[in-house]
Formats: sequence, structure tokens, C-alpha cells
Amino acid sequence: MKVKERYYYHREAGKSRHPRVFVYLLKIGEEVARGIAVCSLSEPAISLARGKAKAYGRAIKAFVRKKKDMPIVRREAVRTLLTVGVPHFYLADFRYKSNYMPKLTEFEERLLNDGAA
Repeated sequence: MKVKERYYYHREAGKSRHPRVFVYLLKIGEEVARGIAVCSLSEPAISLARGKAKAYGRAIKAFVRKKKDMPIVRREAVRTLLTVGVPHFYLADFRYKSNYMPKLTEFEERLLNDGAA
């Protein structure tokens, strides 16, 4: 069974350009899991390694449990998603930090299918 792992992040706009939303995709065969870590704009920025690790753990959790979990409900977290450029029409699928078989964005499809965006 073929395993593909990809991650990406969204940066905040402006001078600092700190990464704020980390996304890890895990595809094994035809099954896909997405893990998301959100560092709210009101919090100090976290490192790429820490954000990637948190998102990775959440993707693994979704894959093992075969379900979505950890809803993103804090207003500040949703505001961060919008501020860093997650399009409005994808927010419905970015409601969970740990998501099994999510509807992938076009960008995510390209990442998982040919590894290049």
C-alpha cells in the first residue's frame, strides 16, 4: 500500500509573516486524513517543527480512529483561518483539527497526486 505524506502552512500577512495554520495530509491507499494546527494571531508564533508535529499527530489520530474530531470552535481560531487566506468556501472542511476522509482543496489534491503545487 502506497503512503504519501505532505504538509503545508499558511502565513500571516504583514511584516512578521509567521506561519499560523499548519496542515498535514496523510494518504494510505485511497484513505486520506488531514491534521490542522492553528496558532491564533493573539498567541506567540510557534516553530515550523512544532506546528508540523501537532498537525501530524492530528492526521494520525484521524486515520487511526477513522473519524473527525477536535472541532475548531474558538472565534479567534476561525478568525486566524480567514486572516491567513483559507478561502471561505473551504472553511466547512476546515472545521476539525483532526479529519478523516476530508474534502480536499484543489491545492491539496495536487500535493497528494503529483507532489507539486
